[in-house]
Amino acid sequence: MADTIFISYRSDDSINIVNRLHDRIAETFGQKNIFMDVSAPLGGEFAADISRRDVVLVVIGPNWLIAKDRAGRRRLDDPDDFVVVEIAAAFAQNIRVIPVLVSGARMPKLSELPNSIQPLVRCRATKAIHPLHR
Repeated sequence: MADTIFISYRSDDSINIVNRLHDRIAETFGQKNIFMDVSAPLGGEFAADISRRDVVLVVIGPNWLIAKDRAGRRRLDDPDDFVVVEIAAAFAQNIRVIPVLVSGARMPKLSELPNSIQPLVRCRATKAIHPLHR
């Protein structure tokens, strides 16, 4: 199995859970088979990195949908937002996308998402069990 899992997330929404999720996945699939933004080569293009993956886990925390940029605009409405770019690239390349709901988050509604990532609402989601509770 070569680099197969990409984890997309908002650091200000779920970084602690993502780190634990990363570690648990690494135990099962191996460290070399997981990719996150912090493991990206400097100067690398996220869309190109995603093209080498089999699955994109989209970690959705309670503030994922409403996160704002410094100007107070919703980050999902920015087509250059990394999360939007990552998810849109996965859909454009027919890569399996699995929403992972954490900390009581819910799946977004179609009307709450930009067009480029609206297919997310049709993806079967899973709820992450807190990694500290084995």
